[in-house]
Amino acid sequence: ALAQCSQPLAALQPEAAGSRTMASWPQLQVQLQQLRTLLLTDDLRSQEAYEALRQDLEQHLGEPALVLGRLIDDFTYDQALSTLDELLATAPA
Repeated sequence: ALAQCSQPLAALQPEAAGSRTMASWPQLQVQLQQLRTLLLTDDLRSQEAYEALRQDLEQHLGEPALVLGRLIDDFTYDQALSTLDELLATAPA
């Protein structure tokens, strides 16, 4: 019975990290501008938006992406906005 349940559950699991395609930096910039708009208005959906970008941001930016995530998780949207602006200004072309 357990084996019967595990197959349908496996289908519900997210794709393995190695099998997903990382967003290009230009694609990510568009999504970061949307995140920026949410941060400007102190919108709680900022957390969802960041989480959707988290893996790609960490791949492109490393530690600064983690800092941004912590600021958003702590609801310090003004600091997160400043950090995001810095990332956009200095990020890879």
